[in-house]
Amino acid sequence: MEFRDEPVELLAADAKSLDGVDVLFLAGSAAQAGEIAKLAFPRGVRLIVDLSGRFADEIDVPLVLTSVNPAAVAALPARALVAVPDAATAIAAAALAPIAAAAGIARVHASTYESASGMGKSGMDELGKQIKELFNYRSADAELFPRSLAFNALPRVGPFSKGGFTEAERFFARGLNRLLGGGDVGPKVTATRAWIPAFSGLAVSLVVDLKRPLPIDEARTLLAAHDSIEVVDDPAEDEFPVSGET
Repeated sequence: MEFRDEPVELLAADAKSLDGVDVLFLAGSAAQAGEIAKLAFPRGVRLIVDLSGRFADEIDVPLVLTSVNPAAVAALPARALVAVPDAATAIAAAALAPIAAAAGIARVHASTYESASGMGKSGMDELGKQIKELFNYRSADAELFPRSLAFNALPRVGPFSKGGFTEAERFFARGLNRLLGGGDVGPKVTATRAWIPAFSGLAVSLVVDLKRPLPIDEARTLLAAHDSIEVVDDPAEDEFPVSGET
């Protein structure tokens, strides 16, 4: 395939392809990540970074977002496996980290609004096909999503589990708690995650109960000073964050 107008050779993800690799990023499916991870350390890989979600919920695997908890990677062993949170959890943690440091967070109520790109190119293709079918007065079938996503919103990201939450919602809650301290130190988190009929973009709405009072102007200053955050918040000028402009 081409990358920056240069040809790049793709290799099959097998044991032989790992020879000479120092750092391995797992970005495929969770099942694929688990199989490749088993092969990596015996072939000499020193660091595995899991972006697939396969290891993000395992308590003995560090969950790392360097803008939030860099200490988690400060003393890794010679060979280590670390996990990266999914995009929704990462966005929430990055925004809440400076607030947590300043005032402490007792509880977080989160709602996510996730576009078709969360399912990759195939998710975007499915949304595009559904829109085309509906505009031509034909039925829009769903394959990847639980229902047709076109002109719709679907409050089910992932399968449901006990208690009425989906596994993705529980995954978000556990991950955000871990990133912001873990256990009783981290906040109690509840989440509702929904698909929305957009091709790309991701929004997270957060309602936060603090342990200590924090004036809104001070909170805005803390957020603006953080390297990984850009504050776009000026109601008088009708400015608010969006994923892109048309």
